[in-house]
Amino acid sequence: MKLMKNLIKEALRDCMSRVERTIPKHKLKTVEVDLEAEDVEPINLLKFMEENNIPKNAYFSTNYCGTSISNYVAPVLCYEINVDLTEKDKEDYRKRRFNRSSFKLVYNILTKNNYKRTPIEFKKLKKFKTPYEMYIENDFDKLVEYYSLYFKKE
Repeated sequence: MKLMKNLIKEALRDCMSRVERTIPKHKLKTVEVDLEAEDVEPINLLKFMEENNIPKNAYFSTNYCGTSISNYVAPVLCYEINVDLTEKDKEDYRKRRFNRSSFKLVYNILTKNNYKRTPIEFKKLKKFKTPYEMYIENDFDKLVEYYSLYFKKE
């Protein structure tokens, strides 16, 4: 099993390295300007956009407003701006990306080293944390146990 543990470590370190290199610095945030609240007439829309620094590629959308008694759809003008990622955004990206891509890298390295993919009973996975959580905690014994459910030596 030690060989499997080393192979898993190698694959997951490679995965984390790839994830770290691909973390974006910015994300798009949609800004919505409520046209009804601003009381903008259609004929004055371009002037309103210029006065409020709204880019020309802005688009129309709607917001659902109201209560259960009276519901209506309010027109909004939308555009995107770049904002920096927060540390929470970066951590969410790491978790999501690592959990999505780690299995493929482990699969590749194990199958190259004569491990065979085997069927699994998914109810056995309930006792495990996510691969990302186990990796961050350096719980490689649990990771070996986890991936041993998927792979057996030929």
